[in-house]
Amino acid sequence: MLGKLIKNDMRSAWQSVSKIYFAAGAIALFVLIAMLTGFTMGKMVASILLFAVATIAIVVTIFTAIIEFNKVMFGDRGYLTNTLPVSSINLLFSKWMTSMIWVLLSFLFLAVSMFFIFYLNSGGEAASILDMMISTMPEMGLPSRNVLVVYIVFYVVKIILQTAVFVALTFFAVILSNTKYLQKFGMLGSIAVILVLFIVISTGGTYLTKLVNVAIIINSDMSLALSANKNEISMMTFSGGASVALTKIYFMLTAAFFAFIASAELLEKKVNVR
Repeated sequence: MLGKLIKNDMRSAWQSVSKIYFAAGAIALFVLIAMLTGFTMGKMVASILLFAVATIAIVVTIFTAIIEFNKVMFGDRGYLTNTLPVSSINLLFSKWMTSMIWVLLSFLFLAVSMFFIFYLNSGGEAASILDMMISTMPEMGLPSRNVLVVYIVFYVVKIILQTAVFVALTFFAVILSNTKYLQKFGMLGSIAVILVLFIVISTGGTYLTKLVNVAIIINSDMSLALSANKNEISMMTFSGGASVALTKIYFMLTAAFFAFIASAELLEKKVNVR
């Protein structure tokens, strides 16, 4: 049943965001034509348009996720959704998973667009330029190619976890805004609760990092280690290694976990379904 829920939610989300991605596809085609024809002005205009559309796609995807979740759970379709023969935690997990996938896809689209723009404006020499830049980094005490690859892997995992946290906290904020005392403020209430929640969580994570800064150390010899030594962590970048901070993301993951449990509990009580 959970698989069917996720499949239906993915289809519903696609109907909401498909227009922006079709527009992006059309612009990408224009960029390709400009690249093949050597039309310089066309390349510049197309690059700006592609970056703009890719950025807008992220914003549209996030707002669509919020609006759809509010509408499906607490709007005109709320009664039908909450009478499905599935548990509240499965309903919430399906919405969370679907939104996380779409947000990650929008970030991936932006990353691919940025590389495409870089490739276009480098005259097709993007790979050789990047290779040259990476090759000279160890000479300046910066991470080597292998260290950089490991760092990028950790960084991608960190982005996925941060996206999961973002969606979980956003849904919790939307649910809170549909409680008795906040429901009267509507969508503005949801946005206000989201902002306050993220400011509190982010501030708490930053403060905790100052107290206990734990990070994964990637040494120049490719060995990995955990460290809470601030000097060791800060010097990694200038000694051919790299570091990935853990304290803040751990704090945010913990907060998101409890927010998810609280969200499921509130949904179980059918909070203010209209």
